[in-house]
Amino acid sequence: MESFDSVITFEDISFRYQEEGPTILEHINFDIPRGKWTSIVGHNGSGKSTLTKLMMGIEQPHEGQIYFNQQATSDMELEELRQHIGIVFQNPENQFVGSTVEFDVAFGLENHATDYETMHRIVPEVLEDVNMLQYKDSEPSALSGGQKQRVAIAGVLALNTDVIILDEATSMLDPEGRNELITLIKRLQAEKNVTIISITHDLSEVVDSDYMIVIDQGRVYTEGTPRSVFNSQHDLEHIGLDLPFAMRMYKALGHETQYVTYDELVKML
Repeated sequence: MESFDSVITFEDISFRYQEEGPTILEHINFDIPRGKWTSIVGHNGSGKSTLTKLMMGIEQPHEGQIYFNQQATSDMELEELRQHIGIVFQNPENQFVGSTVEFDVAFGLENHATDYETMHRIVPEVLEDVNMLQYKDSEPSALSGGQKQRVAIAGVLALNTDVIILDEATSMLDPEGRNELITLIKRLQAEKNVTIISITHDLSEVVDSDYMIVIDQGRVYTEGTPRSVFNSQHDLEHIGLDLPFAMRMYKALGHETQYVTYDELVKML
């Protein structure tokens, strides 16, 4: 395991939904590096969504301990944890409560009893951060999928959280919307030093992240930088994951599987 300043630590975590039910996660150990973009990747049913619930405090582990900033989450109130960790869900339609984009972003601040002057300052700032200020008076239903996800991210940014979890946040977007969201994530992580955790089954997203953790059958299969993981001997296709397009093409040309970006592939041809 690589050494870095961790914001979230899973220490020997095991979990099952029912006392006598099947074990969903078994002896999970990993660290989430602070201020970086980490992808947690696995096929459907691998246990990655359960990891999200544990990080958010929605569920508690049956064994082991989870730490946020070196403090055991079992000693923290749920509301305290959610002041530090925000989440953007898969379906943007399920995230809106306001009649306009501006009101929707302000909703979370109202719930935290933020005074009007502060709210009036923060809302346009975060909408500008996600390039959605010009849509502040628009109805959320009139936005594209990618725009809706950007507004959802603005709502999380407004609360000044340390960590943003993207739970399959690009899976319902078209390629253009997905690329725009990934570009936004990279910029926010670099400019604001926010910790990004992307929960996904799509390895094409992972190549842009700083670190990746692969989950298979409730265990950590491998972890490291994308380059180190793809260049290792771990067969990601064997556990039901599709390699990114550039790597599939590189392999089809007769090479052994290794980390190759699209631009690198073009230069080779």
